[in-house]
Amino acid sequence: MIEAKHHIPNEILVAYSTGTLPEAFSIIVACHISLCDKCRVEVEALDAVGGAILTNQEKIDVDEDSFFKNNGIDIEFKRKNS
Repeated sequence: MIEAKHHIPNEILVAYSTGTLPEAFSIIVACHISLCDKCRVEVEALDAVGGAILTNQEKIDVDEDSFFKNNGIDIEFKRKNS
């Protein structure tokens, strides 16, 4: 098995865990953590923290069309084609 000699900086692992890292970089991180126990454990810990934060957030009601409104999708077109 290949052993990683270098590790990914924490700020990049945080961006990967939160889903804010650009896709090309995310692929590289995913490949790296598949081989590097140290970085994989760090990402798992970051994911756990993020999950705990989301779990403890106050729940709010959301309009069923809010996804479409926030992403500039024509709601009437969506309804006609559903």
